[in-house]
Amino acid sequence: MTTRERIFQLMARSGYTQRKAADKTGLSGATISQYLKGVYNGNIDNVVVAN
Repeated sequence: MTTRERIFQLMARSGYTQRKAADKTGLSGATISQYLKGVYNGNIDNVVVAN
């Protein structure tokens, strides 16, 4: 399962919004949004490690 799939699963299972997922992972809402859209140009390791 990819990190993206895991985030979607977390959100679906827990009812989290992207904002709540961002708060729980310590990432910004913009980072979560961009990553889920597949357009994140930052350090991907930051997303993978936070998850």
